[in-house]
Amino acid sequence: PVAKTVYGRDEIEKYGDTNVSDVLKRLPGINVTGGNPRLRGLGAGYTLILINGEPAPPGFSLDNLSPSQVERIEVTKGPTAEHSAQAVAGTINIILREAPKQRQRELRVGLGQHQGKAGYSVNGTYGDRFGALSLSLPASAYRWRGGSWAHVERHTLDSSGLPQHLVAVTPDRYWGHGLNLSPRLSWKLNESDTLNSQTIVQSHRFHNAGRTLTDVLEGAAPVSVDDDWFNRGRWQMIRSNLEWVRRWPDGRRLEVKAGAQASRSEYRTDVDGRDEQGAHSLTRVSEGRNRERNLTSAGKYLRPLFEQHTLALGWDVERKRRFEQRSVTENGVSQLVGFDGEPFEAEVRRMAVYAQDEWGLSAQWSTYLGIRAERIESSSLGLADPVAHHTQVITPLWHLNYKLDPR
Repeated sequence: PVAKTVYGRDEIEKYGDTNVSDVLKRLPGINVTGGNPRLRGLGAGYTLILINGEPAPPGFSLDNLSPSQVERIEVTKGPTAEHSAQAVAGTINIILREAPKQRQRELRVGLGQHQGKAGYSVNGTYGDRFGALSLSLPASAYRWRGGSWAHVERHTLDSSGLPQHLVAVTPDRYWGHGLNLSPRLSWKLNESDTLNSQTIVQSHRFHNAGRTLTDVLEGAAPVSVDDDWFNRGRWQMIRSNLEWVRRWPDGRRLEVKAGAQASRSEYRTDVDGRDEQGAHSLTRVSEGRNRERNLTSAGKYLRPLFEQHTLALGWDVERKRRFEQRSVTENGVSQLVGFDGEPFEAEVRRMAVYAQDEWGLSAQWSTYLGIRAERIESSSLGLADPVAHHTQVITPLWHLNYKLDPR
């Protein structure tokens, strides 16, 4: 509570937003630019996005996550020992819906329009309890359509090194659809032990099409000044976690969890261009595909100390493997000489332990002390010789909080 602010279902549902990105735009201290949230005015790379306490995979977009699947949002404006200290600006942790304590039936249908194009979203939640077992199944499907218009002016150098002044106008349209599922099971083993299972499945496809017309105000004309382009792709992800929680009557709690994740993405962009005389001058094809696999393990032990202290000890282990392959050709000639179409593989292993103490000094003053030791090992394999690297860091942390209104 010293470093963290929690927003529950009431705040999430307040304005009927259709995606989590719109919810974050309304929360104090958060700016969202291009779908990327930012804290404390720093760039998006300084803000860590978590899903159920674990980093969101590459390609994940908050625009494609429905608020109906979210139980709460935890915002930490600054690094903490529990999460990576790379999050200099802070952490946004999206906690998915928990298993209900009573029967739950929800269905919401939304219709929208953007640039004259209609879209829809359908969100449903089924929840029930069968003795010691609780089940929650949030699901959502969505479709978007829209368009935009861009005017870009560039001052650069042409292929001969002479000044070049270009003005490009690009009308484009985009459309796509997707599906989200996040089933959760909670089994109360006895009075002190609970077993939780959480899975999230996401799949969406996207398309963009448009035309770029370029006027040459100074210098030599580029290869093409009239381009028709079409881009399409897909992104899929499945993540599953199993968590065991034990609670003691004196307030102590132990959480142990393990998880696995797999994600994949593919894209292709085709460009056909014409020169100033209207003759066909350019055929560009860009293709790429990515695969990623993750294994994680984490645990946390919390214990109240004295009257106003809460001590937490924990660990965090992750192994990630990524495979990439891409190619770019223009008029049949590779633009990635020596690398075109060649596979690239990388592996990252991360191990961390931490300790933190939250101390309520008075009704207005509270403080947080933490320390995190982390080791990261990485290796990559491509056309060149294999590369390996490791780094270690110990990060001490301190938060001091003063409430203007002690209520």
